[in-house]
Amino acid sequence: MSDLSAFTIYKANAGMLAVLDITQPILGTGSLKINRNGTAGRFANMVRATAPNSFTSGRARFLLDSTADSAADAIGFVFQQSQTDLTGVVGAAYGLYVQMTNSVTDTWTPLLYKFTAGLGTGTTLATGTSYVAAPGTETAYEVEWILDVANLGGLQVKVKRGTASAYTNLVADAALNIIITSSVLTVSVGEGPFYVGDPNSTGFYLYDHFEVVPLIVG
Repeated sequence: MSDLSAFTIYKANAGMLAVLDITQPILGTGSLKINRNGTAGRFANMVRATAPNSFTSGRARFLLDSTADSAADAIGFVFQQSQTDLTGVVGAAYGLYVQMTNSVTDTWTPLLYKFTAGLGTGTTLATGTSYVAAPGTETAYEVEWILDVANLGGLQVKVKRGTASAYTNLVADAALNIIITSSVLTVSVGEGPFYVGDPNSTGFYLYDHFEVVPLIVG
């Protein structure tokens, strides 16, 4: 993700950090760097401002790195958004919610989540396999979602994770392969990265190599 201008950034507080970091890129010339930044708000999400965007079926890939230090920090990817700005107390979406669950051992747990009132409120739909990723260790993710009510009965979501920046060793997380059939969100105004920070967090996250493509269902 070297062109930050392609995304509109929404923040719960204007003081939150969301900048292109050219000093610590994962790949290329820079990465999107976001954190809570002192006393600023906890939530941020980013939506591609120009096409291609707003897919009801798609596949996203991105790389993550972090220096997070709080077991309440989470970062990931939201899709099937009912509105572009999810930093307030309204707006629904689905998301891959990657949460730091042990800051001492650098353990992360990926979840599939349904946001129901902005990034601060929602329900866990599935819990994936926890893993260790120390600061400076990149993690590669792929998220695929397919809306096909006629044949699948709802929205199918699949998640893969790996360590290669070229996505050559992605492995499916079986627990994060689900079909959502209840109160399915069937329209979308966008998708993109998000951040939920602990009030005491001083860590930051880097996103890079972000790509998302539509999938044709039929």
